[in-house]
Amino acid sequence: MISHSAQRKTAPPITRKMVRLIGQELIFSDRKARSELGYTSIVTRDLGLEELAKLPRYI
Repeated sequence: MISHSAQRKTAPPITRKMVRLIGQELIFSDRKARSELGYTSIVTRDLGLEELAKLPRYI
């Protein structure tokens, strides 16, 4: 491992677990918050995606 060979005294800036998560599709459900807490979103999915598309891309 590079961080080991460089005699790094702190944790590496990115872990193996983080590398595995990059690029994977992650889906989260708000069903429980809606049913138990009465949660309602303040931004629709379509509006959120529209706003996301307007953000600058750095990659």
